[in-house]
Amino acid sequence: MQRALLAGDPRRKRSTTRGPPNLLQKSGDKDAALARLEQANDLDPMADEYAMAIVDRYTADESWQKLVQHLAKRGDRLSDRSKRVGLRTQAATLFATKLNDKEGAREQWLKVLEDGDDREALEKLIDYAVEREDHTEAATLLRRLGNIAVDKADKARVALREAELLAEGSATSTRRSPATRPSSRSSTRRAVRRCKRSPTCRRPARISPLLPTRSSVS
Repeated sequence: MQRALLAGDPRRKRSTTRGPPNLLQKSGDKDAALARLEQANDLDPMADEYAMAIVDRYTADESWQKLVQHLAKRGDRLSDRSKRVGLRTQAATLFATKLNDKEGAREQWLKVLEDGDDREALEKLIDYAVEREDHTEAATLLRRLGNIAVDKADKARVALREAELLAEGSATSTRRSPATRPSSRSSTRRAVRRCKRSPTCRRPARISPLLPTRSSVS
């Protein structure tokens, strides 16, 4: 067996490790069983039986870091597009939900896009771009999302959001959290309306209505 493992023929290597994963997991030494599964998966990444057994084991142990590494590594090695996208989607979701690693999740979503525009990946990446206040990237991703929109209403919604993001990015040099912008604009509008109703709030249009006049200061 040892000679076969060191040989260059992958088929010979697979034959030394092939066996029902559930039987390996039932062995007394679970760490050794897991090591055999990982070895079998490395030798034959296309075999779903080994990969799923590893996923089950890591999930049961809540070994999330190892699980996302396993999914990401296998996703990089598969030639099947649908399986590759599925694995990277799982990895991205676990990075965000179990490890609170947004950058790791973002990297996996970007890899999903390597296989073509994907609605979920684009929407997640847009959210991350907005959080970073990168309105240019968000608008670019929104255009890609609009290209795969299924109907006119969806395309219009995406186009409107893109316009709003571009406007926010160029309207002010003071960077704010995306979550605070709507409330800040609403407060400003309310202040302007109150000022317009006040007889003492008359000033040239070029002066901000929120700034005090010279007479009010004196």
